[in-house]
Amino acid sequence: MLILQSIILGIPQGALYGLMAFGIALIFKSVGVMNFSHGHAGMIATFFAFTVYSITNNLFISILSALILGFY
Repeated sequence: MLILQSIILGIPQGALYGLMAFGIALIFKSVGVMNFSHGHAGMIATFFAFTVYSITNNLFISILSALILGFY
């Protein structure tokens, strides 16, 4: 049961790592310069979502606000 739970919880984490690596590789191939700002934008959006969730205790509003801030 623990193996199945680890696999199920690991798939979204692996997908996130893959998307981050794809973004870095895409920018490097198109511009020729390494740009690690993806982590910065993700961390700011995560911190903002945590702050909004701490204030409102509403998961939907915190995720929506983090997506809006992340795309900005």
